[in-house]
Amino acid sequence: MYQGVTMGLREAIAIVSDPASVMDRVLAEALVLVPSADGAVIELFAKRTSLVITAASGNVADSVGSVLSVAHSLSGLAIR
Repeated sequence: MYQGVTMGLREAIAIVSDPASVMDRVLAEALVLVPSADGAVIELFAKRTSLVITAASGNVADSVGSVLSVAHSLSGLAIR
């Protein structure tokens, strides 16, 4: 009787437990909140001096994997 509901719950938990799915959701919501934005990225520290674009959407979707300097980027300035 509840098998369909349980399966849906398991799938939902799996999705929210997957970091890539969570980042994709955050990017999608960011583009909704800022309708004039053409793209969005999530950057994570790779080292103390570098940021790596870990997830991206919109016109910057192909920038995943790019490495930015903390010392020479707007994101780095925000962190410092």
